[in-house]
Amino acid sequence: METRRLEYFVRIADAGSINRAAQALGIAQPALSQQLAILESELKAELFVRSHSGVSLTEAGRRLYPRAQTLLRHFEALTMGDADGQSITFVTVGIPPTLVMPIGLPLIERVLADHPRIRIHVTEASAIDLVGNLAAGLLDMAVIPSAPAGPEIVAEPIAREEMVIVTAAGAPPPPSEPAALAALPWIVTRYPNILRGVLSAWFLQAEREPRVIAEVNSLPTVLALVARGRGVSLLPASAVAAGVAEGQLAAWPMTPEPLRRTINLCRRVDAPAGPSFAAIEQLIRELAATLA
Repeated sequence: METRRLEYFVRIADAGSINRAAQALGIAQPALSQQLAILESELKAELFVRSHSGVSLTEAGRRLYPRAQTLLRHFEALTMGDADGQSITFVTVGIPPTLVMPIGLPLIERVLADHPRIRIHVTEASAIDLVGNLAAGLLDMAVIPSAPAGPEIVAEPIAREEMVIVTAAGAPPPPSEPAALAALPWIVTRYPNILRGVLSAWFLQAEREPRVIAEVNSLPTVLALVARGRGVSLLPASAVAAGVAEGQLAAWPMTPEPLRRTINLCRRVDAPAGPSFAAIEQLIRELAATLA
């Protein structure tokens, strides 16, 4: 089996169309179809369901997709070197949106400055998606604000971070009484989402239901809406620190007891080992320690 056929398979799956994949790859559609047919013959399985609107993965295709990505990534690591011919190590890290700025961005900067032979791939996704990607072998490690269950994943707690009520700068402090707090206009993430679960669990304990005015699964959009005075939200302190420093947002602790979430460094039990992976893990620990 040629690795280029696996690459073609991944590109077709991502594009959802053989025609669009062929255009992106710069090859003729019949030639790409022929390569796909050869791959399906080698595997003795149909990988796509064809329709007038494009293609979709079969069950066999869904099983192959994450494995093909992993194989291609490892093959790239084996064949790529730097200008001096030294080997390059690829490390793929998953980060949730709320930790991209406090951990993801400085992690990339530290790797670029201090580890020129490490190529870091950072994937931003929800915590739930990160768990699935990690279990499927698409990530080497992930920073997840929950402890994933399952025998294939090891979770190491590396930090605890306070959750805060976020309002526009200059807005009055949120009330401490649960009924009045629940009556505020809440801008929240949609289920399934860990932040939404934390908020719902807190109000459930207080025997209240928050007045949700909008469900938005985009951190920048939530921050922008809150900064414009459209509502309030519950977010990790690090996710709103920049907005507070710029005078656009205000952050208030939950009362009477602060809410905190645990940040975990997660990896598969069969994750790759070596100095490059250890270096990335150490950098993540150092950056997570600043969240406190």
